[in-house]
Amino acid sequence: MDAKTYLTYQFTSLRYFVDIALAGLTHEQLTWIPPGTANSIGLTALHMLATEDKYLSLLRGKERLWQTQNWSGTFNLAEPPGFGGDWTVLRQATLTVETILGYQVVFRVKTDFYLDALTPEGLEFPVKLFTDHDRAVDVLTLLISHTLLHAGEIAALKGVNGVKGLPF
Repeated sequence: MDAKTYLTYQFTSLRYFVDIALAGLTHEQLTWIPPGTANSIGLTALHMLATEDKYLSLLRGKERLWQTQNWSGTFNLAEPPGFGGDWTVLRQATLTVETILGYQVVFRVKTDFYLDALTPEGLEFPVKLFTDHDRAVDVLTLLISHTLLHAGEIAALKGVNGVKGLPF
């Protein structure tokens, strides 16, 4: 199996788990603030999705859909939840299941387009993410693990609410 086929398989698999983790959420579950320092399912999902938007825009050399399609206005946030920092200030976001899923749909099309056009040389393309030596394949690998990590976190938060998060 070549790398492009493997990455496409990984994205198909991660989408399966993300879709299951997000399935059947109520508004109350989406916005519930768990005890301690954990974040709501909605903010976690928005962070997970916005990271794919950010990474794919970096790989494509284009602006994020967050900016070009005014998702900041839709969610009432200048920027989506990022790495680190205090997310409690983001709790004023306008989060609904429909807007979260709508945001997901539009950038999945961009991700599919990128993956379809990906070449072996494209995997080696230099990208400045954390260092000057990152490659497109590094960004895609990080994106896959990041997304699966947060899908599991969402599933666990659903479980705390007495709802099955994943099918096993």
